[in-house]
Amino acid sequence: MMANPDYLSVELTRRQRALIRAAGTQSVVLICSAPRRYRSNDVEHRYRQNSDFAYLTGLAEIDALAVFVPGSARAEYTLFYTPPKPEQVIWEGGGLSAANIKKRYGVERIHPKEQFDEIFPQMLAGKKRLYCSFDQAGTSENMVAVIRTLRQARRAKASLDELIALETLSHPLRLKKSGFEMRLIKKAVDIAVTSHENNMRLCRPGLSERDIEAQILKTLRENDAHPSYPPIVASGANACTLHYTKNNAALRDNQLLLVDAGAEYRLYASDITRTYPINGRFRPPQRELYELVLEAQLAAIKQVRPGSCWSEVHRAAIQVLVRGLRSLKILRGEISTLMRKKAWQPYYMHGTGHWLGMDVHDAGGYHKKREEIRFAAGMVLTVEPGLYMPADSKLPAYWRRVGIRIEDDVQVTSRGRRVLSEKLAKTCEAIERLMAS
Repeated sequence: MMANPDYLSVELTRRQRALIRAAGTQSVVLICSAPRRYRSNDVEHRYRQNSDFAYLTGLAEIDALAVFVPGSARAEYTLFYTPPKPEQVIWEGGGLSAANIKKRYGVERIHPKEQFDEIFPQMLAGKKRLYCSFDQAGTSENMVAVIRTLRQARRAKASLDELIALETLSHPLRLKKSGFEMRLIKKAVDIAVTSHENNMRLCRPGLSERDIEAQILKTLRENDAHPSYPPIVASGANACTLHYTKNNAALRDNQLLLVDAGAEYRLYASDITRTYPINGRFRPPQRELYELVLEAQLAAIKQVRPGSCWSEVHRAAIQVLVRGLRSLKILRGEISTLMRKKAWQPYYMHGTGHWLGMDVHDAGGYHKKREEIRFAAGMVLTVEPGLYMPADSKLPAYWRRVGIRIEDDVQVTSRGRRVLSEKLAKTCEAIERLMAS
């Protein structure tokens, strides 16, 4: 999964000990690797490990099950895994041996996966709770085997009486990033920043959205990364479609281009959006809207600090947008009334950010016992307000069909915040200078 196996071993030990403490001695934790995914017939998608499995084991191996049994005298961490057969090695290459897995990844016991049905019921003996995932990507295929072993355990008069979603245990652990994780996230951010800078230098009328997408993919692969999600390259009115991914329209003079693209490096993601003029110069109406979104983003970023929460970040962005839209006479009325009636929603209909980590929309809740989770050092999030001006509105023509979003990746620190993607130009002047270069 990651470079530097010695450092990884220390990191994995820390994570596994945290999991075992959180689970308690009356529990068993079962985590399944992601299965193969097919795009058509026998052609596979590129393999991507289940994030929880990777987080707690570090393993990229396909078709494995990790079991943690807190307090077990025999082994607290057992892996069910079968190395590839010789014919598989010919087609796919070799996997790690059991000895190497034990040495590098802290596994105490390894069994062939075909012995899971026989051994797992014994591991449940005397336990009250089983943590496992039914809906996380890549785990459902193993649930049939789990249900079967649970039935066997019942017949053996095991005391298991609770089946709990794995995410309630694993996701709070993943919410705060270690220094090791932050280095990987920062690398993913830096690669994405380079990609966006290349986009701005390349962009000009006469090209296509697909030319920009091709450049994104080229830069990511040159830097040993993959897209952390399908890139959004949306010119003109396409930017008003939030998850536009056709990426095949012509780049036209006097339009804006919205590019939402991130990198995944060693399973850690970045997520960055920039909007800029295709011809390299903002027109006055475009600049008015763009600078309003930027002001909203800067106000929202200022709310990222220990003790703050998502509603404060969102509210800061909304307040700026409502005041600005009223100043531009796009909205009319008293600020308090506009806020109460959510008058901004026809122009800004999504949240102002999300957690970021191994997943783009990363693990971790937003509420706990009906109260918002408060930011703490080590959390990482995106801040991404926007404005999307509908084609069928009564707005002046120069504002219709314009979509603008500005997104940065932000780390919560003990003293406030660190904008991980701050190097990437986002003022009108800085963007125009970069595009001119």
